[in-house]
Amino acid sequence: MIQYFDDFLIIADYKPKQKWFHSLPQICVYGLLFNYILNIENVKCLSFNMDKVWVYNPHTLLNKLTKYIKAKLLPTPWVKYLPADMF
Repeated sequence: MIQYFDDFLIIADYKPKQKWFHSLPQICVYGLLFNYILNIENVKCLSFNMDKVWVYNPHTLLNKLTKYIKAKLLPTPWVKYLPADMF
């Protein structure tokens, strides 16, 4: 679901309880696409299920996920495809 409200673009996604955490990167990428390709400045992502709602900035999530994965010594192949100013 996409909403434009109070000068913010909100990208929201419902996932069942067991799939909730795994949807975060997917919604994050949607937010980054709207930000960079369509040049929309104020983008917020919202992931939710019946129990939880998490509102986040896609840039913040990307940075935190990348740092976490690198700390686990796992590959981060997407980094080479992203603009340098994204980190």
